[in-house]
Amino acid sequence: MTESHVASSVEAAALALDRLEQSLRVGGFAEGTTAYQRMADVLLAQRLFPGDDSAGPETDPSVLRGFEHIGETSGRIYGLLEPYAAVMRRLAALAPAAPGDAGPTARSVGPAAPAEPGVTAAPAVTEAACATVLAALRRRGRRGASVSVLCRTTGLPSGVAEAALDALVGDGTACTRDAGGVRSFLLRDTRGARG
Repeated sequence: MTESHVASSVEAAALALDRLEQSLRVGGFAEGTTAYQRMADVLLAQRLFPGDDSAGPETDPSVLRGFEHIGETSGRIYGLLEPYAAVMRRLAALAPAAPGDAGPTARSVGPAAPAEPGVTAAPAVTEAACATVLAALRRRGRRGASVSVLCRTTGLPSGVAEAALDALVGDGTACTRDAGGVRSFLLRDTRGARG
């Protein structure tokens, strides 16, 4: 590829991504996240733990159809958004961690290379992933969180969350607790905390 072709490609991609970001921001995409998270919490609780009222999904077929419609629509929306999120996750690796950093690997906390030939490499752990998991563990306090809870609350893929947890446990920031066959993680300084 010629240098001018690469420059044109980079310029066009930057313009397209800037437009996409601007349209999402103008449309309130970022601000809507909290409302949709609350909506999901409420609807899932209503569906999984129906109350004593007679309009539950077991007694009202229209309510059950409503839940099914929400699930189908949400699945279609997820199908539209997930490929974009996957692409953006890949492209985010191009950003340096701080001004002056040389390239995408500057953000890595640990190596992503396999330990031996034929072994699949673990996802690279970024400072951002560790910070995200650390913030979630701080919010959870002494309750701690399992990998699945952290994935739900942070939006991180399980491999990334697990790699971040390994880094946090490895440096002594977090520790593990096994309770009832479930492994959870919590910050070291909250282990003995009361609250």
